[in-house]
Amino acid sequence: LSILTSFTNCRLLDEVDLSHNLLSGILPASVGNQTTTLLKLDLSSNQIE
Repeated sequence: LSILTSFTNCRLLDEVDLSHNLLSGILPASVGNQTTTLLKLDLSSNQIE
């Protein structure tokens, strides 16, 4: 999920909704370290492992 690396420098990002986007792949364990202010990450209705 290379799209998540785009959020690395978004320090004040608090909500991301990527639901229903036909994304697929493995969610890396480090996704929680992308931003310290992320409160909600919605990846529903995708094919994420």
